[in-house]
Amino acid sequence: MRMASRHFELRGFAVTDRSGNSSFDLECRKKDHTLLVEVKGTQTPGDEIILTYNEVRLAQDDDSTMALFVQHGIELEKEGDRLVATGGHTRVIEPWVPKDDWLTPIAYRCRIS
Repeated sequence: MRMASRHFELRGFAVTDRSGNSSFDLECRKKDHTLLVEVKGTQTPGDEIILTYNEVRLAQDDDSTMALFVQHGIELEKEGDRLVATGGHTRVIEPWVPKDDWLTPIAYRCRIS
């Protein structure tokens, strides 16, 4: 999140972390423009990521302007009793509107009556 926040701050946006209570991670504002950002980090090459239903639904909503920030190829280093993500490469897709043929369902919710 820090890398993503810094990326958008350097572009002149005021950045607010909304990850605790929204279907996106960062709200970036510059003048009258608001950009909602989904942030993903992975140790993989970053050619695939996992998204929630709500993340996809919001990104496909015509009323929102979204970006996807992916930090891929990161390394995890132990600092004391916690892991810290470092390094990697950044990929930003803006605007981001995931197409249906990019998506593969990987789970189902099953109601048991």
